[in-house]
Amino acid sequence: MKRFKYFSAIFILFIVASINAQGWAKDVLASSIAFHDPQGKWSTFEGQFKVTMRSPERSDRENLITISLPKDRFELTEKRDGVIQKYSYAAGRCESVDPVLCERAEKMKNYYTYLYGLPMKLNDPGTLLDPKVERVVFDQKETLRLKVTYDPEVGSDTWYFYLDPENYQLLAYQFYHNEALGDGEYILLSEIEEVGGINMPKSRKWFYNADKAYLGEDILTSDTGF
Repeated sequence: MKRFKYFSAIFILFIVASINAQGWAKDVLASSIAFHDPQGKWSTFEGQFKVTMRSPERSDRENLITISLPKDRFELTEKRDGVIQKYSYAAGRCESVDPVLCERAEKMKNYYTYLYGLPMKLNDPGTLLDPKVERVVFDQKETLRLKVTYDPEVGSDTWYFYLDPENYQLLAYQFYHNEALGDGEYILLSEIEEVGGINMPKSRKWFYNADKAYLGEDILTSDTGF
């Protein structure tokens, strides 16, 4: 009888631990969203910000970005070496007759609304959040790591998100096209810039996963002048 009670207790603890593990990832994500979007404004976000892109052996590129989620509108003005190019995308269509510009407009819309909408974008349909949360050291910091994959029609990359265990701020993220090959990149985040009620990372430094080679840095500012 004692042995039965012992194994029953172990089984119950296992079930409780499994339930907690399955709920923990969602709780951690919710806490991170509360840090970056404390007023719940992302779904109605309308804002403008500038991102200066710096990379080795190339001149800086300045990107002025305007996003209106309620109006499904995205505008991008790029400036490098005095040359300016504009892209716009609204209501599901490109506002240009040039198919090359349209392709880039859609790509940039998806790119900027995803990266600067994190971690809120991890609640989008087709996002598969692994229920397991791991405590790992990343960039010499103690972090909580979330793993995300996507439905095939949404994406094929595997992503890892590293959060501060104290306040759940995003510290870094990492993606692989093929994790077995160790390809892809990781991005270190630092500082915070408030834009339209969203606490966005001010600095993003990019590195290759394979050899940790430095690729460049994106610096966000709320100063929208060129």
